[in-house]
Amino acid sequence: MEIAGDNILQNESQISSLDVAKLFVRQHGKVLKTIRSVECDQEFLKKNFQAAIYQDKSGRKLPYFLLTSAGFNFLIMHFSGKKARAIRSELLASSISVLFQPEKESQI
Repeated sequence: MEIAGDNILQNESQISSLDVAKLFVRQHGKVLKTIRSVECDQEFLKKNFQAAIYQDKSGRKLPYFLLTSAGFNFLIMHFSGKKARAIRSELLASSISVLFQPEKESQI
């Protein structure tokens, strides 16, 4: 998988692969492996996954990714387990409730 550097839209909220690992109680290395193995359109990858480097407490420079909300949602579809199911269910429920809210009448 080829992921470019500065392709995430500046206005898009982001989450790091480090935070994804904490959220799902997974090793960061396994999250990186999943990100690198996802198969989808290269344009989607460029817009939603940004490779980066951070320095840990011991001074090592290590890889991580910044993900847009679309990248995050796509990534977690590849996770299994009770925690992953719970988070996916919560995200889907909140997305569906937004989609089915009654439209406000136009004030024209």
